[in-house]
Amino acid sequence: RNRSDVTQPPWTRRKFWVQGDSGMGKSALVEHVMAAHLRDRASAFKAFKSWQCVLVSFAAREFADGLDDKPDPEWVVQAVQSKLAHGQLPFDDADLLKRMLRKGSIGVVIDGLNEAGKTRSVEAFAKTFGAAPMLVTSQQPGAPEFENWRLSKDIRELTRGMLELYLGASDGETVFSRISESGLREELKSGYDVRLVV
Repeated sequence: RNRSDVTQPPWTRRKFWVQGDSGMGKSALVEHVMAAHLRDRASAFKAFKSWQCVLVSFAAREFADGLDDKPDPEWVVQAVQSKLAHGQLPFDDADLLKRMLRKGSIGVVIDGLNEAGKTRSVEAFAKTFGAAPMLVTSQQPGAPEFENWRLSKDIRELTRGMLELYLGASDGETVFSRISESGLREELKSGYDVRLVV
């Protein structure tokens, strides 16, 4: 399967789980997906027409409650309800929201699930709301209900491309040569390290 699928509509019934270490691009992927979802679309209706759902995104840490992780989808439902309310779209009737999730009209994007410790809740949500598209990023591996992808363990193979992206082809190549000659390249582990060099 083409790895670009996660950034391309439609997302009908699709469930993606992207596992990766800190600084490897999970949050950047979420930002890219959300930008792509709304890019050149005047309204949520136009986004829905293309993606076959409207995406609701949140960072898991926003809803970290310190409670036990139970196989109950309510943590996800309440987080989605809260994000929609914050965006001036309150769902006072949670049953209506659940019906839309069951139909797959609303897709859920959760960034950094490991920061909230709610893996069992997300797995229960994926089973209960099977038609709801999802993208989850985490440092932990995903459940069988998801297309599970694992990001690279370190950034070394991508360093040249990232430097050229940030600095331009000529300056990026110059910096890449210098860090390679000095041995610094071997110490770069994450995107954060490359940004520090930039």
